[in-house]
Amino acid sequence: MYSWKPSVYYESADFSAMSFKLPQLSQVIKLTPSLSGNEGRLRLSNRYGKEDLWFDEIKVSLDASFKDAIQVTYNYQEEIFLHQGENVMTDGFFLDIEANQPIYVWMKATRQQSYSDYKSTFETTLTNASFVRKANLLPKLKETTTLKKGWFCLEAIEVWSDKQVEYFEFAGDSLMEMGMITTPIKQALMQQMPEKYVFLETAVSGNRLCYDAPKDTKIHATFGNSLLKRIQQNNSGIIPTVRLVSIGANDLMVPLIAKDAQKQIMTLDKYQIAISQLKKLQNTQTYLLNLPPFKVQPMFGDVDVKKVQKIRQEINQWTRIQMNYFDLTPIIETVSCETKAEYDFGDQMHLNQLGGKKVAQVILLDLINKL
Repeated sequence: MYSWKPSVYYESADFSAMSFKLPQLSQVIKLTPSLSGNEGRLRLSNRYGKEDLWFDEIKVSLDASFKDAIQVTYNYQEEIFLHQGENVMTDGFFLDIEANQPIYVWMKATRQQSYSDYKSTFETTLTNASFVRKANLLPKLKETTTLKKGWFCLEAIEVWSDKQVEYFEFAGDSLMEMGMITTPIKQALMQQMPEKYVFLETAVSGNRLCYDAPKDTKIHATFGNSLLKRIQQNNSGIIPTVRLVSIGANDLMVPLIAKDAQKQIMTLDKYQIAISQLKKLQNTQTYLLNLPPFKVQPMFGDVDVKKVQKIRQEINQWTRIQMNYFDLTPIIETVSCETKAEYDFGDQMHLNQLGGKKVAQVILLDLINKL
């Protein structure tokens, strides 16, 4: 039966605490669908906005030069208006959308506006973005994996399709959001199981399992509600069949750097209870990564870094005897509990492209047989 189905989905993060106030905006987003169709539409978000938003023009194309671009409309109008707190679906447009082939979206706004719905990636093979502060310029996409590429207000491309698909969610924190791990997994599944899964990208940098974002600084306030709460909120409106999660490291790190979180210390008992709750949500088959190594300089008083690292080791020891966990530590961790230099993004908290591929290979060896 034909219906509108997401073909690619990136849930916006709440950046209302540090909205991007721009005199004008021109942004290009490259997204790679995993479901084909000859008619599409866009899902636009101003969920976290502080004001209504206007986009003078939105175009889609199968190439980054936009030579054969198609105009996107909403209620048959080229100028698209988003009320504060609103999500909208555009009118349908005809385009030969093919799974595993990129689509480019160009969004322009000539008004000075503040944007609070924000998403980003570092890995650029399947997803990329660039924006400039002049509406009449076409931004160039950069392929480097060392810089963040962000965009505003675009959450999904949907296609008109009769295919039966399942939804695979990548959830949790920045290890998922950066794309280093998720991209090679998506590439493998799209090649080996074409059009079986549509991927839901819902991870948020700084996100924690048990606690909402601290409010002591603007950047900390972007860490989002707890993962348990966000899954229950279910902004996508979709129940995934499979969920791969990286979560828990920030529950240990954030109390070291955020004044409001000093007393929100994760323990093995708290982690076990929260993971049990997580696995029961939405009747979704849930797989988890254990906690990666990290090195962070504490900013506040009495927090014992050695004690925090001991808790991480206790949690990881427990995860090794649990089902549906992937153990990262033999792959990426040194004997001194640091990330191996060849896999380190440069901050002893995140993985570079090579590290992401290495982790993805280990996950896929086991996961493919379970799907």
